[in-house]
Amino acid sequence: MPAPPPEADELFDLYRECEHVLKRAGLIDPSRKRASVDWEAFARQLGDEFFHEMAASGEVGTLIAEPPRILMRDSLTFEPPVPAPITDVVGLLVRGVCQVRHNYAHGEKFIGEGDFQRDTALVRQALFVLTRAAERHEAFSAPPGASRETHIRPA
Repeated sequence: MPAPPPEADELFDLYRECEHVLKRAGLIDPSRKRASVDWEAFARQLGDEFFHEMAASGEVGTLIAEPPRILMRDSLTFEPPVPAPITDVVGLLVRGVCQVRHNYAHGEKFIGEGDFQRDTALVRQALFVLTRAAERHEAFSAPPGASRETHIRPA
């Protein structure tokens, strides 16, 4: 079994930073008692233009055309067998980036059997999208006169 690509840990670290920043920017899911990021609201703030830019970039083909699947409790199989392509910015963040992170963080990628080439592509593409999203969103801008260490790399 091959080791995860270095981008897997980069994605995990960036996702963690995004969670911290977005909660403090007020993007908290109102349907939950615990403080959880409202990824749908974050995506809507990025807008449809962001989705179209990502799709046109040529960097996220697998993530959009063959998004990650969800491991189901009863069968311990990934469903659906053939997921519908992602068609909007909310899907890109929630069905794409968040699901890639969840599958990796919860031990379902790069352990045991799997399609390591596809999994690696999904991780790299999710990192690309999340990096660009953080670069684009105002919550990640340091206030004037302040500096902030970040994992976010310039485009």
